Amino acid sequence: MSFMPMGVGAPVPLPKTRMGRWKASKTIVKESWRLLMLDKEILWFPVISGLVTLLVYAAVGYTYFLTVLGGNFNALETLEEKGFDIVSLVFLFVLYTLSFFVVNFFQAGIMIIARARFSGRDLGFADGIAGVASKLGKLFVWSAINATVGVILAQTASRSRMLGNIVSMLLGAAWNIMTFFSLPALVLNDVSIPGAFKESASMVRRVWGETIIVVFGVGLFFGVIVGVGIIVCFVAAGIAFEVFAAETLSVLILLGVLPLFIIIVLITASALGAIFKTALYEYASTGQIPAGFSPEIVQDAISRK
Repeated sequence: MSFMPMGVGAPVPLPKTRMGRWKASKTIVKESWRLLMLDKEILWFPVISGLVTLLVYAAVGYTYFLTVLGGNFNALETLEEKGFDIVSLVFLFVLYTLSFFVVNFFQAGIMIIARARFSGRDLGFADGIAGVASKLGKLFVWSAINATVGVILAQTASRSRMLGNIVSMLLGAAWNIMTFFSLPALVLNDVSIPGAFKESASMVRRVWGETIIVVFGVGLFFGVIVGVGIIVCFVAAGIAFEVFAAETLSVLILLGVLPLFIIIVLITASALGAIFKTALYEYASTGQIPAGFSPEIVQDAISRK
């Protein structure tokens, strides 16, 4: 059964080509990077998103610590033993809602700029923000829905440590897969929240081929980079300490260079991931290969059934 998205014609026929998962993941990163270099302002979105998210966690966490725990660190142990009460769940819901909203807002900005680039237009940072601003209401409601799911999963995990964590992890993975295309549907095609969920679920059921594997491969690619960076930094710190007796330099490498390196990789990975998700959605919803991406890559990532 073929999927005909939103009234557009059948997908562009493409040659049946395959490449290895690892090679495909590297190619995806390379092609997304090429687009990122055309719109470097995209990098500001994950940077600001990360900073605002930290502020949200600090503000909500500090408020919870003072009002619910009474500024008593020992109360944390009691909370861990007894689990979440109603007030704690409300704070958790607020934290999740605000965090999801911040992440979704800035991811949406990347998607707007990326889609414009696919059609040859050059948008700036302000254009991305302006494009998202008109969808604040829907983004907030969608974030609240995700927060509700997150709270339910957190409750499930807290009921039974081992079994609860397994069930929570599986349900969370299922939810993330089913809603994989919901954000781009909300932002790029301006559909309703129920419509975005249905469209995403329909795409997942009917056009989902190797996307999970490819997206996982991209994550693994950056994981390897982080792993190599950690090893290099620890080796460099060890050499600085043992060979040159430079204790200050060793500490600087581990507490300065290493965290900065990891942050840079995470920012880049976030930006490239949003770009590629936009490319996948563009092909899944229109049948057209986004400019700048190899046909075989996008076709293999979404194999139509």
